[in-house]
Order: sequence, then structure tokens, then C-alpha cells
Amino acid sequence: FSADLAATEGALAWLVPWAVTPSLDVTVYTALLFLLDWRLALGALLVWPVALLGPRRFGPRALSSSYEKSKLEAAALSIVQENLSGQAVVKAFGLEQMWLASFERQNASLRRVSVYSSFVGSLVERTAVAGVFALYVAVVAVGAWLVYRGSLSIGKFVAFQGLFLALGYGLTYVTQYIPSLVEGLGGFRRVGEVLSEHPEVADRPDAVELPRLT
Repeated sequence: FSADLAATEGALAWLVPWAVTPSLDVTVYTALLFLLDWRLALGALLVWPVALLGPRRFGPRALSSSYEKSKLEAAALSIVQENLSGQAVVKAFGLEQMWLASFERQNASLRRVSVYSSFVGSLVERTAVAGVFALYVAVVAVGAWLVYRGSLSIGKFVAFQGLFLALGYGLTYVTQYIPSLVEGLGGFRRVGEVLSEHPEVADRPDAVELPRLT
């Protein structure tokens, strides 16, 4: 539960510097690109769907694996806590090997899911960055062709390159934040489930309230 709270807090803490501010920068850079050359700017707008293609494909998998990781972490910690609190009973009945085997199975599942979660989370970021740079190469190629034909000045072309790199840099910040956001969403989901749990043992409708014990 504490790990879920930490993941949610981390995602909220980095929201402004890693998502909101870079998004505002990208908006300003996009407007400046249209001021330089609307033809290249239209091509540069493709950076949005290209950058979001990877997160759209791998984002749900990353969120699901992050949630599963949180559940397995809670189960592993529960085993440790249960054994520590009942250590005397475990030793008295010779249950050490049984609990060690149970913890090892739980830990093995946690390792497997953790590796998969980290891999899918990195794909969310890396595919977006790769798409941005691939589009940058395509836009530069079109700009060079326009300069060759005389439809675009070299000065505007160089300025466009700088602004487009700055735009891509801002989007890179946003994509680097996505794995933290995914982990935070998984933690928030776990916290919500814990808070919405109903006790299995409930009073009967005709239960009598006990007086205060003194």
C-alpha cells in the first residue's frame, strides 16, 4: 500500500515539470513553425500522432503490468509481515521451509512481472522518441528539397530545424513522463481498491450495541 502511494505521489509531483510545461513549450514552437513556413509546419504536425502511436499501443499493457506488479508486491510483503508477526508459531511447528517455498514462488512471479513491466514501460517512451526522430528526418528531407527548388530560403530552413528540434525535445520530456504516469495510475487503482473494500464480517441487522467498557 505504501509503494502504491509513493508511485501515485511521484506521478503527481512530476506532472507540471515533465508534462504540463513541456506541452506549453510544444504549443508555442508549433505556432512559430507556422510563422516560418506553413508547408513544413503541416508536416511537423504529424509529430503528434507519430509520438502517440507507441504509447497508444503499449500504454494499456504497461498499465496492466504495473497494476499486476503492485498486487504481487503487496502479496509478497503480506507473506513477510505474516511470518514476522507469527515467528514463534512458525518455529514451534517447523513451518520455515513451507513459508520459504511460498515466498520464493511469490518472489519469482514478482520478478517476472517486474521485468515485463519495466520492458513495456520503456517501449512506451522509446517508440515515441523513435517516431519523433523518424519524422524529423522526413521533414528535413522535404525542407532540403524545397530549398533545392528555390521555394524556401536557407535561413528559414535552418530556423525551422532548430524549432523542430526544440519541439521534439519538449515531446521527449512528455514521453519520458509516461512510464511514471503509468506506474502512478496503477498505484492509484490499487489504493482505490483498498479504500473501497468492505469488511467480510458485518453486524446483523438486529445486532445490539454493546455498552462502553470501563
